[in-house]
Amino acid sequence: AAGDRTPDPVEARRSAVGWLHDLEALADDGTEVGRWSAIAVPTLLMQGADTWEPMPTTMNALAEAMPRARRVVWQGQSHFVTMTGPDLVAAALREFFADIPA
Repeated sequence: AAGDRTPDPVEARRSAVGWLHDLEALADDGTEVGRWSAIAVPTLLMQGADTWEPMPTTMNALAEAMPRARRVVWQGQSHFVTMTGPDLVAAALREFFADIPA
């Protein structure tokens, strides 16, 4: 996804640390998504349609458990849409935040 760009070593390390924390959080998390149903703040669920399992199943369960959440699914995008389609993500965030009452 990075094409022929040479990654900045400092940024690559920072990113790797972030991924490590993400993986640690995922490993410690449970599978019961019902606990998210009490969230009362505006929530945006974002997903690339081409993301591999178990993400689609998990996003479906979250969307069902969080009936007040808004969901965006981008066709032709994977889990890495923030890197491969940042304009899509930025537009969805702008629209989401614009709809939140001040």
